[in-house]
Amino acid sequence: MKTILSTIFLATLGFANAQEIKDYKYVHVPDALSSFGENQYQLNSRLGFYLGKKNYTILKDDKSVWPAEALNDPCTMVRADLVKAKSLTTNKLNVNFIDCKNQIISSIEGSSIIKEFDKGYQDALKRALDKIEPSVPTVKSTKSMVASQPVNTQLIKQEPVQITVKASDNANVAPLLTDGKKNYQLIELNQTNFIIMNENATQVVAKFEKALKPGVFRVAVTNGDSTYNSIGYYNENSISFEVKENNVWKEVILTEKK
Repeated sequence: MKTILSTIFLATLGFANAQEIKDYKYVHVPDALSSFGENQYQLNSRLGFYLGKKNYTILKDDKSVWPAEALNDPCTMVRADLVKAKSLTTNKLNVNFIDCKNQIISSIEGSSIIKEFDKGYQDALKRALDKIEPSVPTVKSTKSMVASQPVNTQLIKQEPVQITVKASDNANVAPLLTDGKKNYQLIELNQTNFIIMNENATQVVAKFEKALKPGVFRVAVTNGDSTYNSIGYYNENSISFEVKENNVWKEVILTEKK
């Protein structure tokens, strides 16, 4: 029985693999592709754009803005790659989708008779991605949604911050902060950068990057699928950052949840 199933699988490999892509919600589109320079011919941005139109959630190289599900479990996503295919008369490429085991689960070919490299490869990419079905995700994380890195007893070691983290039975649980209405998790990325996530660690709210002036941070605020630049501060026993709502700026002040 196993031999028969294996034979059927090999005979229908292209079809079966194409079906598997739709099972994923997240697709990592890295800056570096195998056969092209960073966004050469705008292929990176077009790859993300076309996949996004088919309901895939596109993840770039900046892991600080990845959803917790993908951050904690790489097997919930696939990585996309572009590889040139040999052809004397056409611009041809393969769109490869690679799983967490570094295995190519699907390779889809696209070709174009347009001779110019930029327009030709753009056309070949679109033709390849036209063959992909929209995302109907079934792959879910089986790992617990906890912070991926342990948290130190201070938020940022280089700043004289007085907010401390309460002792916990689980050293990997991030400290809870609150604005009085909602609770948030703080997850330290390194000694100078950290992110604020919602209470369940399923969504990044803001990424803090230390600025030159003490106590001041550059902040990338996430609002749905978009991100905009803001500024954040240390205010004695609190962290604050500015958000824009209905074209009006306001300050969100977070203190340690007691």
